[in-house]
Amino acid sequence: ITDLPTFCRWRGLPPWGKPELEQLVDVCDRLVVDSSEWRGLPGAYRQLEALFDRTAVSDIAWGRSLGWRGRLSSLWPDVKTVKNLSVTGPKADALLLAGWLRSRLKRPVKLSFRSAAELERIAVDGEPVPPPRGAPPSASDLLSAELDVFGRDPIYEAAVTAAR
Repeated sequence: ITDLPTFCRWRGLPPWGKPELEQLVDVCDRLVVDSSEWRGLPGAYRQLEALFDRTAVSDIAWGRSLGWRGRLSSLWPDVKTVKNLSVTGPKADALLLAGWLRSRLKRPVKLSFRSAAELERIAVDGEPVPPPRGAPPSASDLLSAELDVFGRDPIYEAAVTAAR
């Protein structure tokens, strides 16, 4: 069916520049990744950026941070002066949160990072941010949410660019 949107869920680090990825990117409407599965961050984000003009890209790590981004946004206008962001969680999630703040504030924000299996704690300039309400979404819920999106996400793309 030619009008049916196509999605590709790529597990692990994509083989940048290889025919198998290049061909799929050219035929799919949306590439869904989870950058927390990747080694070589933040450098791998440079490779991902090269795909933004060819297909819409979704990142499950980005979706995982939605509740925390909401909490950070609720600190407005005080958050506009933040200098340091401290994150305990997956490296990809921390980098994307810092990139998001940098891209929205249009200035540097220093990231301090401690590895954990999930986003556990965020602080701005040493002050803890209250965690989002409720349980974190499951992996299947995060993937399902990405399959409901059909266009590009310029805020995510800016966060990736600023995450480096």
